[in-house]
Order: sequence, then C-alpha cells, then structure tokens
Amino acid sequence: MPRACALIGPLIALTIAWSAMADDASEFGRYRQEAEAGERTAYYPLAERYAEGRGVPRDPIEAYALAEIAEHFLLATEDSDQPRAVALKARLAAQMSADQIAAAHRRASEIRPDLERQRKLGEIRSRELGIVLLGLAFVAVIAASIGLFLRRLMFRSVR
Repeated sequence: MPRACALIGPLIALTIAWSAMADDASEFGRYRQEAEAGERTAYYPLAERYAEGRGVPRDPIEAYALAEIAEHFLLATEDSDQPRAVALKARLAAQMSADQIAAAHRRASEIRPDLERQRKLGEIRSRELGIVLLGLAFVAVIAASIGLFLRRLMFRSVR
C-alpha cells in the first residue's frame, strides 16, 4: 500500500503537467489563427509562446520575428503589450547570434507584407467611413438650414 501511495503524487503531477501542455497547445492554436487573420493583438502572445516553448517547440527566431511585428503594429495603439514586445525582443537578442537576428528580421519581412496590406485596407475603410460621416454631417447641416429658412418664411407669412 505505501508503494501505491508513493505513486499517486507523481501521477497527479504528470496529469497536471499533461493538462497544462494541452492548454498551451490550444492557446497557441488560437493565437496562431488570430494572427493569420490579421489580429494585431495576437502577435505578442504568439511570440511569447515561441520564446518559451509553450504549446510549440521553442524557436527564438520566430519569437523575435513575431515580437518585432507586435512592436510594429502595437506602436500605433496604446496596447500594454507593445513595451513587453520590445522587452521580449531585447531578451531574445541577448541570447541570439547576429545571424539569428538577421534571420528573424528576414522572417518578419516575409510575414509583414501581407499584414501591411491588411493594415492599409483597414485605413482605406476608415477613410471611406470618415467621408460617409462627413457627407452625413453636411446633409444634416443643409437640412437644418432649410428647416430654419422654412420657419422664418412661415413666421413672416403669419405676420
């Protein structure tokens, strides 16, 4: 009986570790899909997972490339992950050779053109929405002016 009890602790630890690995793999898959869909906030958590080997084999080059993209895209926002992306890049760079950093820059450039196109498309849509809203505001001003003119005209005819 004591031997069976001695095995329970390691078995529980193994079960917990297995569950954590499955959760990491699931989170990695979710962040990967979000990043592929162009979700800017997915790049930093994805870079973290590559850096730490959570849910995916550790890959400092891919981690650095994704952190660089996260830094680039989150710079325009007030996202709290942007400074962490910069720190992750610095931590990785301290552990990488110059050739690995160069490879990471090339990898980021391979990923970035598609994302850059998506960002520009979003900006175009934002501009189009701005033009529509400006047009609606113009129509509202014209309608208010016509209403004011008609009220004055009616007030004059009543006198």
